[in-house]
Amino acid sequence: MKKSYFSFVFDFLFYTFIIFLITFIWVRMIVHNNALIWVYSVSITFLISMILFIILKKKIYNFSVSKKEAIQKQKILNSLIFEQSINILNFLSKFFNDYDKKKHKDYLLITNKTTNEKYLIFEDFSLSSLELDKIVDFVKISQKEKVNKLYIFCSSFSNSANNFCKNLKTVKIKLVNFDNFYSNYIKKQNIFPEFEERYIEKSRYSFKELLSIAFNKNKTKQYFFTGIIFLIGSIFLRYNIYYLIFTSIMFLFCLFSYFNKTYNKKSEDNF
Repeated sequence: MKKSYFSFVFDFLFYTFIIFLITFIWVRMIVHNNALIWVYSVSITFLISMILFIILKKKIYNFSVSKKEAIQKQKILNSLIFEQSINILNFLSKFFNDYDKKKHKDYLLITNKTTNEKYLIFEDFSLSSLELDKIVDFVKISQKEKVNKLYIFCSSFSNSANNFCKNLKTVKIKLVNFDNFYSNYIKKQNIFPEFEERYIEKSRYSFKELLSIAFNKNKTKQYFFTGIIFLIGSIFLRYNIYYLIFTSIMFLFCLFSYFNKTYNKKSEDNF
C-alpha cells in the first residue's frame, strides 16, 4: 500500500527544513544583519517550498483518498489473498460480461463475441509480488490452450516481472496489480466482492507494540540522520543548547534501536 498522508507531510517538512539549512548557510555568508538573515532565509525557503509543493501537488492529491476508502481497499485485498482461486475467478468473470466465458479450475477462458479473439485470465493475489516462475506457469497453460493473450490479476508486480512479460515473444500479457484492479474494475464498474473476511488489521497498537516499532533496528538510520540534522543546526543556529540536547537524544535512540535485543527479535536487518 501507499505511504500514509502523515508520512508524506513528514517528508515534506523534512525537505523544507533541509532547504532552510542550506539557504541559511549561504545567506549568512552574504548578509551580516541577523534580522535580515532570518527574513531572507525564511522567504527563500517559503518560495522554494511553494514551488516544490506545486510540483508535488499530484502526489499530494493521491493522499487525499478518504480513510474509509483506504480501509475498504485493504479489506478487499485481504479477502482476495485468503480466498480460493476458483471463487476469485468467478468474481473476475463479472467484469467481462460482453465475452463468452469458459471457467476452469485455475484460469478463465474468455472470447470476444465480435472478433472471436481469445484471452486467458489468471489470478495470483498473495502477500508477495508476482513471481517470474508463476508467469512461466501461466504461459505454459496458454500454450496448451493455444491462446497468446493473457490477463494476470495480482496484488503487485515488480519492474523485473513487467520487463519479463514485455520480452516474451509468443504471448502478450497484461499485468493488473490491485490498485489498478480496484480503480479501473471494482470501483469503476461498481462490482464489489462478497467474500468472507478472514483477516482484520489492527487499527491501534499497544504501548509495547509502539515501543517495538519505535526502537526496531530498522529505525536506526532515521535516528542517525535526524541527529545529524540537529547537529548541523547546533553549529549554525543561535541557542544551540536545544539542538545539542535533541542531537544527543537522537544518537542515543540510534544506539539503542541498533543494539537492543528486546525489540529486535524479529529483525536482523543491517544498518
